[in-house]
Amino acid sequence: MCFVSGDFVTHDRQLRQLSNLGRILVVAVDYRLAPELVYPAVHDDASKAAHIVREHASSWEGNPDNITIAGDSAGGHLALVTCLRLKEQGHWMPKWQILIYPMLDAKGTSNSYAFYIVWFLSLS
Repeated sequence: MCFVSGDFVTHDRQLRQLSNLGRILVVAVDYRLAPELVYPAVHDDASKAAHIVREHASSWEGNPDNITIAGDSAGGHLALVTCLRLKEQGHWMPKWQILIYPMLDAKGTSNSYAFYIVWFLSLS
């Protein structure tokens, strides 16, 4: 269901729009998708990318002290896990975090997940 689709093609227009309207540097990160790669490969990719972005931000005309980590759906999950890893490691922290309809319950065990899945399935 997640971590299996979505790429630069599906998000290019929105990312360019964010960059142009916000006059900001946007770095999109590609990561290995399931089911070929399993946990924690995708989380490791996201964490590594965050460090690379911070390391090179200045040379890309960005500000390493003004980094936002964001994602939607599975990417929201990755943004959260990346920030938690940074905090746990005692490294730098992003200035902002944006989670857009994040996938936060990978096992689908929360009450709200169960309720809305049943509701959604009842529509069809």
